[in-house]
Amino acid sequence: MNSADMPRTLALLLALACAASVAEAQDGDDPPPPVPPQVISRNASGTRAILRAVRLTTPLRIDGKLDEEIYATVPPISDFIQMEPRAGEPATEQTDVWLFFDRDNFYILARCWDSHPERELADEMRRDSNRIVGNEEIAIGIDTFHDRRSGYNFEINRLGARWDGTIADDGKVINSNWNPVWQAATGRFDRGWVVEARIPFKSIRYLPGTDQTWGINVRRIVRWKNEISFITRISAGITQTAHMKVSISPTFDRVGGASRAGQSGYQAVRDLEPGN
Repeated sequence: MNSADMPRTLALLLALACAASVAEAQDGDDPPPPVPPQVISRNASGTRAILRAVRLTTPLRIDGKLDEEIYATVPPISDFIQMEPRAGEPATEQTDVWLFFDRDNFYILARCWDSHPERELADEMRRDSNRIVGNEEIAIGIDTFHDRRSGYNFEINRLGARWDGTIADDGKVINSNWNPVWQAATGRFDRGWVVEARIPFKSIRYLPGTDQTWGINVRRIVRWKNEISFITRISAGITQTAHMKVSISPTFDRVGGASRAGQSGYQAVRDLEPGN
């Protein structure tokens, strides 16, 4: 689907996979949608969240600087929760994530704070290298069909090395030979590193129509201390590949243009309008 085929109104519901126990799945109510300018709401247990993406009027520069005014005016998605080594506890290193979109692209951007940036591990520059996961990195799994079986994986380490692939059979089959057109850039600041990624809508497939239900999972690895965290609380039993196990993405109900989560761990990015 090329940019000319993009629907005038694209409502993306991005679900974060969450390996919750039965008790967790029954723990608390779904949170209400975030009220602008807020971009995230969570339930009390941290197992469910709804996100809000922000529409851009002009494309972002992908230069690894995060110096545009929008980063100062739009609050980030933060307060990641550890999966390892201390499952359920707040991440010890702060991660700030922004989700933006324009007519042609979806953007995922992150500021990765680090208390000891001199200890960061980053030594891989090759695309699709299995060693990228052994570095400081950000990973994003997107289930654009929300079929709970397939999707796309994008990973970027501190040096800007990229790993991309398709997800099939609920994460059991990963095809790293898939090399779409997308951009990523990283940079440093005095207390950590940043990453900017732009994924053209034309580089991925999704269902036709103006209303879209997608799934998403964002993971950060602080490799020098072997800490793995996500936006919501996830059981350590799923391991660090939780963002590629799409079957645990819950179902979303569409009611009069509004959206509400149906199960634990769901995150929704709502009301995206890619332009006229």
